[in-house]
Amino acid sequence: SLKAQLHQLMLASRPPTAEVSALVRCLQQLQLAVQSKLGGDWHVRPIGSWPIGLGIAGSDLDVTCYSESFNATSENVQAAMLQVLTRLEKLPDFQLVQDIRTARVPLLKLQFKDATESVDVDFSCDNRTAMLNTQLLQAYVRIHPAVQNLALFVKLWAKAHGVLGAPQGNLSSFSLTLMVIYFMQVQCSLPRLAQEELRQTGDCEVPHWPCALAMSELVHQFFYFFSTVFLWGTEVVSVRLGRRADASVREFKMLPGRTRMRLHIEDPYLADRNLNCVLGEAQESELLKKMGEGLRASARSQLPETVQKYLEGLHGQQSENVERCTPFDAAASIKEAARSLVAGLPPPPLMPAVLPETPSYVSSLDSEAVLHARGQGFLNTAISPVMHASTLSIPAIQLQ
Repeated sequence: SLKAQLHQLMLASRPPTAEVSALVRCLQQLQLAVQSKLGGDWHVRPIGSWPIGLGIAGSDLDVTCYSESFNATSENVQAAMLQVLTRLEKLPDFQLVQDIRTARVPLLKLQFKDATESVDVDFSCDNRTAMLNTQLLQAYVRIHPAVQNLALFVKLWAKAHGVLGAPQGNLSSFSLTLMVIYFMQVQCSLPRLAQEELRQTGDCEVPHWPCALAMSELVHQFFYFFSTVFLWGTEVVSVRLGRRADASVREFKMLPGRTRMRLHIEDPYLADRNLNCVLGEAQESELLKKMGEGLRASARSQLPETVQKYLEGLHGQQSENVERCTPFDAAASIKEAARSLVAGLPPPPLMPAVLPETPSYVSSLDSEAVLHARGQGFLNTAISPVMHASTLSIPAIQLQ
């Protein structure tokens, strides 16, 4: 059944604990390198999939460095990255793969390799928008486990079909996650978070939201929405608005290319950035085609054949002796390591499986609901734990 296949896919994609430990060691060495060249008021922060809870085995680690006193002009950003690079080149565990400091978001593509593991790293400087978007998606994932589970599935589905990755002319994992959240907002009444409040204060209320659909039904409805309901070419995926709207409305007056018959995805914090900018026309056609295949397969209560083969490949690559953790637990370890680095403390050991610290859950949890809350399986979200309204407290970030 689709439910059983989804459960197997989640289990097979869990990252090895050794890989997560390597991510923590990489963050520690990056922090030392940054502070040795730029000063003690500089810090590194993981951004993207890993701290959100959407990291899977082999995912890149996205990291940015920042200082509250930094004047982030283009010249200063490139100069700061060059200083850090001169330090990293002297460290045996780091290798420069590509220097693209002239890109829209200047990047150093690195490989961190120690005695046991290898990690691909995208290193940036003062990437405030990515920091904000990471906080926003962290908050959405915390509303209910169904958000994280569906976003993870869509990422794995896109990877299996070869429709994931901006360097190949496809959407990024970030864009696909926005599509998941938007679908859940307009079709499942997922609450829209106060993202401006989050940007200004770092505090965001995580509301109570009961999800009445099983994961298999959410998968089917996701494909149905983007294959038959979503107005491809005129409607805008806007998590900021959280409602369906045409690209011609005044809220999108700054959105580039909004009159073109293309898939439109608004950056939540940059109204003048259409995330379709990386999506090729042929790749967009392929994405829509794969959506249709997903719809037909899920209607038969099956994964698409390509995803089934991808799952078989994951099983074939894995060793039974390798200890693995959930994406939720990996995110908890990485975020705790980042907090420790900012506080000047050594990173803690890999965290054991725990329930989220915030929000709180009712005490009468049965074992299946606990497993679901930890993201260890695609279970029926109708029996998932009840989540109380609470406050997610995170450091405020200001766009400069």
